[in-house]
Amino acid sequence: MSSSNEAQFKPQCFVWAGKSEAPTD
Repeated sequence: MSSSNEAQFKPQCFVWAGKSEAPTD
């Protein structure tokens, strides 16, 4: 369960963080 979600969240986080330049929570 966590593995699947993590895999999809990882790439999204990277793009979102770079786009919004938000801090790595």
